[in-house]
Amino acid sequence: MRLNKIVKIIATLLCVVIYAHAQKPEYASLPAWYNDYDVKFYKIDVEADNKNANIKGRVDIIAEMQKSGLESFILDLSSKVSVDSVRVNGKRALFQLANDELSIRTPATRKGDMYTISVFYQAGQDKDNGFFTAVSSEKDFRWDIDVTWTLSEPYNAKRWFPCKQYLPDKADSAYIFVTVPKHLKAGAPGVLSAVTPMPGNKSRYEWKTRYPVAYYLLSFTVSD
Repeated sequence: MRLNKIVKIIATLLCVVIYAHAQKPEYASLPAWYNDYDVKFYKIDVEADNKNANIKGRVDIIAEMQKSGLESFILDLSSKVSVDSVRVNGKRALFQLANDELSIRTPATRKGDMYTISVFYQAGQDKDNGFFTAVSSEKDFRWDIDVTWTLSEPYNAKRWFPCKQYLPDKADSAYIFVTVPKHLKAGAPGVLSAVTPMPGNKSRYEWKTRYPVAYYLLSFTVSD
Protein backbone atom coordinates (compact mmCIF):
# COMPACT_ATOMS: atom_id res chain seq x y z
CA MET A 1 0.00 0.00 0.00
CA ARG A 2 2.82 2.35 0.93
CA LEU A 3 4.60 1.60 -2.36
CA ASN A 4 1.45 2.51 -4.33
CA LYS A 5 1.28 5.88 -2.55
CA ILE A 6 4.94 6.57 -3.35
CA VAL A 7 4.37 5.72 -7.01
CA LYS A 8 1.34 8.04 -7.15
CA ILE A 9 3.33 10.89 -5.57
CA ILE A 10 6.19 10.43 -8.04
CA ALA A 11 3.75 10.32 -10.98
CA THR A 12 2.04 13.50 -9.78
CA LEU A 13 5.34 15.33 -9.38
CA LEU A 14 6.42 14.22 -12.84
CA CYS A 15 3.20 15.58 -14.36
CA VAL A 16 3.79 18.90 -12.59
CA VAL A 17 7.33 19.08 -13.98
CA ILE A 18 6.15 18.27 -17.52
CA TYR A 19 3.39 20.88 -17.32
CA ALA A 20 5.79 23.54 -16.06
CA HIS A 21 8.24 22.69 -18.82
CA ALA A 22 5.51 23.03 -21.45
CA GLN A 23 4.66 26.54 -20.24
CA LYS A 24 8.05 27.94 -21.26
CA PRO A 25 7.88 30.98 -23.59
CA GLU A 26 9.37 29.00 -26.50
CA TYR A 27 6.16 26.95 -26.61
CA ALA A 28 3.71 29.81 -26.02
CA SER A 29 2.78 30.31 -29.68
CA LEU A 30 2.73 28.04 -32.71
CA PRO A 31 4.91 28.74 -35.76
CA ALA A 32 2.96 29.88 -38.82
CA TRP A 33 4.52 27.13 -40.95
CA TYR A 34 2.65 24.45 -38.95
CA ASN A 35 -0.23 25.16 -41.33
CA ASP A 36 1.88 24.65 -44.47
CA TYR A 37 1.64 20.85 -44.69
CA ASP A 38 0.08 17.72 -43.24
CA VAL A 39 2.46 14.94 -42.14
CA LYS A 40 1.44 11.54 -43.50
CA PHE A 41 4.39 9.29 -42.67
CA TYR A 42 7.68 9.13 -40.77
CA LYS A 43 10.47 6.66 -41.40
CA ILE A 44 13.30 6.85 -38.88
CA ASP A 45 16.30 4.72 -39.92
CA VAL A 46 19.24 5.11 -37.52
CA GLU A 47 22.24 3.30 -36.08
CA ALA A 48 22.68 3.11 -32.31
CA ASP A 49 24.19 0.99 -29.53
CA ASN A 50 23.85 0.72 -25.76
CA LYS A 51 27.18 2.33 -24.83
CA ASN A 52 26.55 5.95 -25.84
CA ALA A 53 23.83 8.32 -26.98
CA ASN A 54 25.22 8.97 -30.45
CA ILE A 55 22.96 8.10 -33.37
CA LYS A 56 23.23 8.59 -37.12
CA GLY A 57 21.07 7.84 -40.11
CA ARG A 58 18.17 9.34 -41.99
CA VAL A 59 14.56 10.35 -41.58
CA ASP A 60 12.07 10.30 -44.46
CA ILE A 61 8.92 12.36 -44.08
CA ILE A 62 5.99 12.23 -46.50
CA ALA A 63 3.73 15.28 -46.30
CA GLU A 64 0.83 16.77 -48.21
CA MET A 65 1.14 20.49 -48.93
CA GLN A 66 -1.73 22.64 -47.66
CA LYS A 67 -0.72 25.81 -49.52
CA SER A 68 0.43 26.78 -53.02
CA GLY A 69 3.39 28.99 -53.86
CA LEU A 70 5.66 28.02 -50.95
CA GLU A 71 9.37 27.64 -51.68
CA SER A 72 10.51 26.18 -48.37
CA PHE A 73 9.67 23.24 -46.14
CA ILE A 74 10.37 23.70 -42.43
CA LEU A 75 10.90 21.09 -39.73
CA ASP A 76 11.53 21.25 -36.00
CA LEU A 77 15.14 20.20 -35.35
CA SER A 78 17.60 21.19 -32.66
CA SER A 79 20.41 23.42 -33.88
CA LYS A 80 22.81 21.06 -32.06
CA VAL A 81 22.04 18.25 -34.49
CA SER A 82 24.48 17.83 -37.39
CA VAL A 83 22.72 17.67 -40.78
CA ASP A 84 24.83 16.10 -43.54
CA SER A 85 22.44 16.52 -46.46
CA VAL A 86 18.78 16.86 -47.43
CA ARG A 87 16.81 15.55 -50.39
CA VAL A 88 13.40 16.62 -51.68
CA ASN A 89 11.67 13.95 -53.76
CA GLY A 90 15.06 12.29 -54.24
CA LYS A 91 16.96 15.43 -55.34
CA ARG A 92 19.55 17.21 -53.21
CA ALA A 93 18.25 20.44 -51.73
CA LEU A 94 19.69 23.52 -50.06
CA PHE A 95 18.95 23.82 -46.36
CA GLN A 96 19.65 25.97 -43.31
CA LEU A 97 19.49 24.91 -39.65
CA ALA A 98 19.05 27.79 -37.18
CA ASN A 99 17.02 28.51 -34.06
CA ASP A 100 15.89 24.87 -33.88
CA GLU A 101 14.29 25.00 -37.32
CA LEU A 102 15.46 23.20 -40.46
CA SER A 103 14.46 25.22 -43.51
CA ILE A 104 14.65 23.37 -46.83
CA ARG A 105 14.40 24.90 -50.29
CA THR A 106 11.72 23.29 -52.44
CA PRO A 107 10.22 23.88 -55.89
CA ALA A 108 7.16 26.15 -55.69
CA THR A 109 4.45 24.09 -54.08
CA ARG A 110 0.90 23.40 -55.15
CA LYS A 111 -1.82 22.58 -52.66
CA GLY A 112 -2.31 18.82 -52.56
CA ASP A 113 1.22 17.97 -53.75
CA MET A 114 2.92 15.12 -51.90
CA TYR A 115 6.54 15.73 -50.87
CA THR A 116 9.12 13.26 -49.57
CA ILE A 117 11.76 15.00 -47.46
CA SER A 118 14.87 12.97 -46.58
CA VAL A 119 17.25 14.28 -43.91
CA PHE A 120 20.63 12.62 -43.34
CA TYR A 121 21.98 13.55 -39.92
CA GLN A 122 23.85 12.75 -36.70
CA ALA A 123 22.76 13.49 -33.14
CA GLY A 124 24.09 12.95 -29.63
CA GLN A 125 23.16 13.42 -26.00
CA ASP A 126 21.93 16.93 -25.18
CA LYS A 127 21.93 17.45 -21.42
CA ASP A 128 20.99 21.13 -21.49
CA ASN A 129 17.36 20.18 -20.99
CA GLY A 130 17.95 18.47 -17.65
CA PHE A 131 15.55 15.57 -17.08
CA PHE A 132 14.14 15.97 -20.58
CA THR A 133 17.19 14.56 -22.36
CA ALA A 134 16.11 13.28 -25.77
CA VAL A 135 18.62 10.41 -26.03
CA SER A 136 20.14 8.88 -22.90
CA SER A 137 22.68 6.11 -22.44
CA GLU A 138 23.21 4.78 -18.94
CA LYS A 139 23.54 1.77 -16.67
CA ASP A 140 20.14 0.48 -15.62
CA PHE A 141 20.40 -0.05 -11.86
CA ARG A 142 17.70 -2.74 -11.76
CA TRP A 143 19.43 -5.20 -14.09
CA ASP A 144 22.98 -3.76 -14.18
CA ILE A 145 23.01 -3.49 -17.99
CA ASP A 146 23.76 -0.65 -20.40
CA VAL A 147 20.71 0.89 -22.08
CA THR A 148 20.22 3.63 -24.67
CA TRP A 149 16.72 5.10 -24.89
CA THR A 150 14.83 8.13 -26.16
CA LEU A 151 12.41 10.48 -24.43
CA SER A 152 10.48 12.78 -26.77
CA GLU A 153 7.64 13.98 -24.53
CA PRO A 154 6.69 16.76 -24.44
CA TYR A 155 8.88 18.77 -26.88
CA ASN A 156 12.13 16.80 -27.19
CA ALA A 157 11.57 14.85 -30.40
CA LYS A 158 13.40 17.62 -32.32
CA ARG A 159 16.50 16.94 -30.24
CA TRP A 160 17.02 13.55 -31.86
CA PHE A 161 15.14 13.57 -35.18
CA PRO A 162 13.59 16.12 -37.59
CA CYS A 163 9.83 16.34 -37.17
CA LYS A 164 6.80 18.58 -36.80
CA GLN A 165 6.08 19.05 -33.10
CA TYR A 166 2.39 19.76 -33.51
CA LEU A 167 0.15 17.34 -31.62
CA PRO A 168 -2.98 17.61 -33.84
CA ASP A 169 -0.93 16.62 -36.91
CA LYS A 170 -0.48 12.90 -36.31
CA ALA A 171 1.26 10.80 -38.93
CA ASP A 172 -0.96 8.13 -40.49
CA SER A 173 1.80 5.56 -39.98
CA ALA A 174 5.47 5.30 -39.07
CA TYR A 175 8.48 3.02 -39.45
CA ILE A 176 11.33 2.95 -36.95
CA PHE A 177 14.37 1.00 -38.13
CA VAL A 178 17.27 0.69 -35.68
CA THR A 179 20.58 -0.92 -36.64
CA VAL A 180 22.57 -2.26 -33.68
CA PRO A 181 25.53 -4.57 -33.00
CA LYS A 182 24.40 -8.16 -33.49
CA HIS A 183 24.46 -9.06 -29.77
CA LEU A 184 21.94 -6.30 -28.96
CA LYS A 185 18.24 -5.80 -29.63
CA ALA A 186 16.16 -2.70 -30.39
CA GLY A 187 12.56 -2.04 -29.38
CA ALA A 188 10.22 0.61 -30.80
CA PRO A 189 6.47 1.29 -31.19
CA GLY A 190 4.53 -0.93 -33.55
CA VAL A 191 5.03 -4.48 -34.77
CA LEU A 192 8.46 -6.00 -35.40
CA SER A 193 8.21 -6.79 -39.12
CA ALA A 194 11.76 -8.07 -39.66
CA VAL A 195 15.27 -8.40 -38.28
CA THR A 196 17.62 -7.91 -41.21
CA PRO A 197 21.34 -8.86 -41.12
CA MET A 198 23.54 -5.85 -41.91
CA PRO A 199 27.23 -5.42 -42.78
CA GLY A 200 29.72 -5.12 -39.91
CA ASN A 201 28.13 -7.88 -37.79
CA LYS A 202 25.01 -5.81 -37.14
CA SER A 203 21.24 -6.35 -37.25
CA ARG A 204 18.46 -3.95 -38.24
CA TYR A 205 15.25 -4.15 -36.20
CA GLU A 206 12.37 -2.97 -38.38
CA TRP A 207 9.37 -1.76 -36.40
CA LYS A 208 6.19 -0.55 -38.13
CA THR A 209 2.99 1.03 -36.87
CA ARG A 210 0.05 1.66 -39.19
CA TYR A 211 -2.05 3.67 -36.75
CA PRO A 212 -2.14 7.47 -36.38
CA VAL A 213 0.73 8.44 -34.10
CA ALA A 214 1.87 11.69 -32.48
CA TYR A 215 5.45 12.87 -32.95
CA TYR A 216 6.40 12.42 -29.29
CA LEU A 217 5.44 8.73 -29.24
CA LEU A 218 8.11 7.79 -31.79
CA SER A 219 10.94 6.25 -29.80
CA PHE A 220 13.40 3.39 -29.45
CA THR A 221 15.40 1.50 -26.84
CA VAL A 222 18.62 -0.49 -27.33
CA SER A 223 20.07 -3.04 -24.91
CA ASP A 224 21.14 -6.63 -24.39
